[in-house]
Amino acid sequence: MPRAATSKVWNEDLVRAFTVRRRDDHERGERTACWDDDITAITAGRKDIYEQKCKEGGTKIVNKPKNLSVRGAQLLENLVRGSALIVPPGMERHGEQETPKGGVR
Repeated sequence: MPRAATSKVWNEDLVRAFTVRRRDDHERGERTACWDDDITAITAGRKDIYEQKCKEGGTKIVNKPKNLSVRGAQLLENLVRGSALIVPPGMERHGEQETPKGGVR
């Protein structure tokens, strides 16, 4: 079933959200490799990631990369479903920088 014209495509927002969290982890001295891999998985897919209504009344996320980390998959679900912010409070300073083509800084 093709994507509805009103469906939001999440790819750019997901890369931004993952990049903000990667920068925050990097600043705190935590590992960032999972975020790097997740950003690569989203950008390498080259397919629109969007939410689609099902016949049963629920929704599903279409073109979700299969090789996301557990943390990345949970964040993707929460962002698309609306229970997480792209740039959460306290991470605004990380969202100001522009992300270069190819994903990661």
